[in-house]
Amino acid sequence: MKSVFLLYIITFFLFTLISCSRQEKEFTIGYLQLTDDRALDEARMGVIESLKRAGFEEGKNIKISYKNAQGDIANIPLILQSFSYEGADLIITSTTPCMLGALQFVKNIPVVFTVAFSPEQVGIKNPPSNLTGVYDPIDMNEFLNIMNEIKPVSRLGIIFNSSETNAILGRDRLKSECLKQNITLEEAAITNSSEVFQAASSLAHKKVDAFAVATDNTVNSALESVVKVSLKSGIPIYDTEPSHVRKGALAGLGINNYTWGIESGKLAARIIKGEKPENIPMVKLTDKKLILNQSVAKKIGMSFPDNLIKIANEIIE
Repeated sequence: MKSVFLLYIITFFLFTLISCSRQEKEFTIGYLQLTDDRALDEARMGVIESLKRAGFEEGKNIKISYKNAQGDIANIPLILQSFSYEGADLIITSTTPCMLGALQFVKNIPVVFTVAFSPEQVGIKNPPSNLTGVYDPIDMNEFLNIMNEIKPVSRLGIIFNSSETNAILGRDRLKSECLKQNITLEEAAITNSSEVFQAASSLAHKKVDAFAVATDNTVNSALESVVKVSLKSGIPIYDTEPSHVRKGALAGLGINNYTWGIESGKLAARIIKGEKPENIPMVKLTDKKLILNQSVAKKIGMSFPDNLIKIANEIIE
């Protein structure tokens, strides 16, 4: 009897180990982020929290492999390939370049994108069936209206990465809206973060009324360089990613990245539970957040109208 009992215990123990091992493999997620950035980190935290709410927690029943492309688009295909080698059953991409990389290089693994434009917005009419996600519809009219309410703008400067699809789209949408509002848009194209300071200085010499940072990961990663020029010249910065106001922009209007992550995590949880991505429609976010920076306003001799102060989601003193 003792031998039979011992055999039962051993069998049960091995079965438990095998079950846990299988469960971990079933819920392996590869998470790709373009660069180190507070706003992108907020989205990742939102994804993790959303998965937790759905019953999936790292270290318990899911495994997440985090990788960062360090701002280099050339690293994206290599990282995506590594997820395949690791046996990832779901990939989450953060930013448009990472989404586009997955669209091109990932064929047999479900993909959920976050902090990105939709494939259709960047010219992909027939995205693959393994891809779904949450996107920003981008409203530059509202963005410009906020600027003009603070102080009318006739000449606006934009720095954008000419190799970043989302940055080009942001520039194009802003340019189109500027034409409608009779605003001159001065452009400074860059290819990497080391060029941001010189680009900002060039725009300042052109006497722009404000700097616009529009859906550009490269410029946002080097926003401190624009802030230096802003404080020296008294030219305000407006950003479509509101959390970057904490870095020194005057005001930010756009999608809250933590909320973005929460919504993307919901889609990821549905896939983990067994739904196919082709049956999960992409989600358009419309709830924007407005953040104002009183400290920066004082430094550059500006102020906010009362109506904006009343509707702001957050005011940094």
